[in-house]
Amino acid sequence: MKKILLSFSLIMLVLSGCTNTTKDLDQKPSIIVSFYVIEDLTSQIAGDYFTVLNLLPAGTEPHGYELSTQDMVTLQSNPNLIILGNGFEAWLEDAYTTVKPEDAQILNLSARLDPLTNELGLVDPHIWTSPRLLKQMIQDIQDYVSKLDPEHASIYTQNAEQMIKRIEAYEAETLDAFKARERDVFVVQHPAFAYLANDYALNMVSIQAPGHEGEADAARVTAIINQIQTQSIPVVFYSDLLDSDLANTVALDANCQTAQLYTIEFLTPEQEAQGLDVIDLMGANLHALSQALQ
Repeated sequence: MKKILLSFSLIMLVLSGCTNTTKDLDQKPSIIVSFYVIEDLTSQIAGDYFTVLNLLPAGTEPHGYELSTQDMVTLQSNPNLIILGNGFEAWLEDAYTTVKPEDAQILNLSARLDPLTNELGLVDPHIWTSPRLLKQMIQDIQDYVSKLDPEHASIYTQNAEQMIKRIEAYEAETLDAFKARERDVFVVQHPAFAYLANDYALNMVSIQAPGHEGEADAARVTAIINQIQTQSIPVVFYSDLLDSDLANTVALDANCQTAQLYTIEFLTPEQEAQGLDVIDLMGANLHALSQALQ
């Protein structure tokens, strides 16, 4: 990142001279977004009237990404930016101060929300796993786009309302199951679902401690296996972003099943081929979780 920042000012003139911006190629104004969830929501709300540019290449895990020089050019050339906030875009925040346009219009989707903290006391950024907060994100994006383009505000409002109705339909499908649940605890391999748990007053137990993507501490794993057996927890959830070996091992030792919860940080090629989006995967999470609590 430091190399990019140091060299950026030296090569900007060259790149700006030989690179057409999106504005040159497409008369629609652009909105820059920081990862897939925001890209999908913004495209559904404003895609007919804005070009939505995702800084992350398709299939890229967002936490460790580093901006390219072309990313820096894109950021400098386009004033409209939507980020998640809560430290999720650590790879963006320092670099953006170098290239931030004077007329920048930035939407921080976490700014008006009350964040949760993990067991290390760090802010959990995964707000989009919550149906309630996903609806708030949609509303905030709709408001932001409407201010950029008041002429089509009624269209953006209609698009957002349709998306929120879809979320509420998924919630309605699982509401009875959540009300009739036999337990309040669910076990996950990766701690990305605290906001989803908070929506339904559930307790998420994570095999991996926050900030650890590999093997979990042996004592922690043993304690969780004992909890699964004692409380007859039927399922260990693994994440679509990580190898499921750890979840499979715990489930085997605890004599229970495994199932998937989607972190929704990007779509797989199979999901794209099926025409799925953020709301569909959120609905799949609701269904899987509600079934596991029976």
